Amino acid sequence: SVVTESGLDVTTEFDRGAALALALCQQQGIRFALLKEGSPSCGSGRIYNGRFEGVSVAGEGKTTALLRRHGIAVFSEDQLPELASALALAACGSV
Repeated sequence: SVVTESGLDVTTEFDRGAALALALCQQQGIRFALLKEGSPSCGSGRIYNGRFEGVSVAGEGKTTALLRRHGIAVFSEDQLPELASALALAACGSV
């Protein structure tokens, strides 16, 4: 679940945002996504621990998880070389 610092549960809103992102990717034929690391929706390798301490833990955000479950490759700003390689392979028809 996703809860704000004041204790408000916003899981439904995050799930809806993830579903909208997936729908857009599917409509546009998007196969690769570059999302912000650390976010509870977009983190691809680490997310904040939810205690508002600025501490991150291994994990993926809700949007990242949903996109990956549907075959969309998700990269963070820390993975630009990997994304460039994946795009180059896709352009050559290897992916």
